[in-house]
Amino acid sequence: MGRVFDIAKESAKEPATWIPFTAAAALAVTGADNSVSEWVADNTPIFGSQNSAGDASDDLKNALLLGMAVTSIVAPTPAKDSTFLVRRVAANALAMGTMTSIVAIGKETVQRGRPNDRNDQSFPSGHSSTAFSSAILIEKNLNETIEKPWLRKTIKYGVQGTAAAVAWARVEAEEHHAVDVLFSAALSNLVVKTFYRSMVTEGRSVVPPIAIEASRNGFSFQLSHSF
Repeated sequence: MGRVFDIAKESAKEPATWIPFTAAAALAVTGADNSVSEWVADNTPIFGSQNSAGDASDDLKNALLLGMAVTSIVAPTPAKDSTFLVRRVAANALAMGTMTSIVAIGKETVQRGRPNDRNDQSFPSGHSSTAFSSAILIEKNLNETIEKPWLRKTIKYGVQGTAAAVAWARVEAEEHHAVDVLFSAALSNLVVKTFYRSMVTEGRSVVPPIAIEASRNGFSFQLSHSF
């Protein structure tokens, strides 16, 4: 367990964690969050309209989510590691499940109103969390066996740029405040990379015990993993 905390601290020190978190804190403390969010939603400088921004955020988020699911299964794996694929699929599933739970709890706990007053589920942003989490996992899934630096950077900037577009679109669509999406980006990097590094990069060389149980409502998936 001590190594997991060390990995979490390493993830917290990464620019992808502390920069958006610091920016979110600065907007919240200075009171600039509302004014910035209102300007973006009123001017829609990237997507042209709130409806277009909303549609784009859905489409791009879903594309990243699909990419994460596919690459977790079909991306190349190290030839000498027979349990790598199982650990990677489990890490992807558990990281995404954990982020979904954190977002749901956060929304019910904070109950921040959306800029468009539709409901009180603004903080944190589910779309942004899903997008950034998926982007991080796509990068990790593909880069494990890619040695060319230029290709690794292309994948990284491509998926991270797409996730950033989702976050921006949520603000343009007047569905979220800037703080909501910035915090979600920081939290995604912290949680997802901690899971991946713990279970895949530094995972054990034995297959984690997995149990799938059928019921009337579908299937339940259970995995036990020692950190």
